[in-house]
Amino acid sequence: MIAGVVLAAGYSRRAGFNKLEASLCGKPLLEWPLSALIASEVAGVKAVVVGPRTLDTLRLVSDDLLGEIIIIYNPRPWEGLSSSLRASTRILSGLAKALVFLHGDMPFVSPTTIRSV
Repeated sequence: MIAGVVLAAGYSRRAGFNKLEASLCGKPLLEWPLSALIASEVAGVKAVVVGPRTLDTLRLVSDDLLGEIIIIYNPRPWEGLSSSLRASTRILSGLAKALVFLHGDMPFVSPTTIRSV
């Protein structure tokens, strides 16, 4: 089984605001990769990694999407992207043989691209 993971625990330091909450075509930026992951039908397990500053961002995501997503909490996102990779690997390693990672701030990744990977 494959697990799909959206990485969304970062601080958006360069942007100066939580870009995952920014609206793009009427929905928050974070909702785009989550929707693509679900539509790809690749992952048996679907997850999102959030941190202390992004946990609240999930309130903006459609309840229909969140019903299909495991939420993984990264308590140390200041350690960088690798801390989210470790957090998700630790949780999902017993549930999947492979992991596919998507960034939470990449809105135009298509389900077809995810299937190709």
